[in-house]
Amino acid sequence: MRSLAGLGSNERRANGGQAASLQEPVGQRPAPVLEGAEGTRRARHQLRGRQGEVPRPARGDRQAHGPEALPLGRVRRRLRLPRGVEGHGAADQRGQAHRSASPVIVPDEIEAYAAAHTTPPLELLQELADETRANLRAPQMLTGTIEGRFLELLVFGLGAKRVLELGTYSGYSSLSMAAGLPEGGHIDTCEADEQHAEVARRYIAQSPHADRITVHLGPALDTIQQLEGEFDFVFIDADKENYLNYYEALLPRLAPNGLMAIDNTLWSGRVLDDEDDSEGTRVIRELNDRLAADDRVVAVQLTVRDGVTLVRRNA
Repeated sequence: MRSLAGLGSNERRANGGQAASLQEPVGQRPAPVLEGAEGTRRARHQLRGRQGEVPRPARGDRQAHGPEALPLGRVRRRLRLPRGVEGHGAADQRGQAHRSASPVIVPDEIEAYAAAHTTPPLELLQELADETRANLRAPQMLTGTIEGRFLELLVFGLGAKRVLELGTYSGYSSLSMAAGLPEGGHIDTCEADEQHAEVARRYIAQSPHADRITVHLGPALDTIQQLEGEFDFVFIDADKENYLNYYEALLPRLAPNGLMAIDNTLWSGRVLDDEDDSEGTRVIRELNDRLAADDRVVAVQLTVRDGVTLVRRNA
């Protein structure tokens, strides 16, 4: 999401019990990354959806809304695909033509179907989404229905009382996770942009979770050092250049039964592009390789949105 996800001023401490769920009722129709016969990715946005949700690009990308066309040859070299293989799965075999540079890996129709079969959110998050799109930079960074519910259910299933988020943006993901907190649970969320933090604080104050979320403004690595103790759940969705630093700083702080979720780990498919040597892409590739080989952890990389990797400490 930005140049050092931020943290800084404490706002409220937790006390309440399980609160009502707040999720934005907006489906989405993002598109997959690899094209069929041509084997390219289209730098094109899919804007259609149940309520017009715009696919959300990776938070650290302030430039285009996604990668340029990626020839399959470069993907084949990285994946060691035999010549003649155009991809895999039914969508590729159909020659599904239109792929998006948006941060969604699965086909449009599957993503839209999943959104339509996900419990819809309440009104406050819809209002937050509307203001985000109207007033904030890069509104595509907004967490949508699917990932919001996904985060809520992870927090709920863990019974996570202490949650740390790097990358608040306008507060959608914080409010989503707060809906899954147990009694006494609390979220510390970190944001580097003052305007984003102001919007998040305003909507948090209107929610049932006002005493359960603290927004910190400033450099994330500094605030990680200031916060004490272990975390039951960590969600990393901040500037990609610092992903390795965040991972190494927070792994020792993860509770024995805790879980870390790292967003954008498929990076709109750019992890497969041998010609993309940008710092963000390089760091995400290095992080993915480290996670796969790190005997300190057990990790799984999921194709939720732009790729979400779940990590736990190895017993």
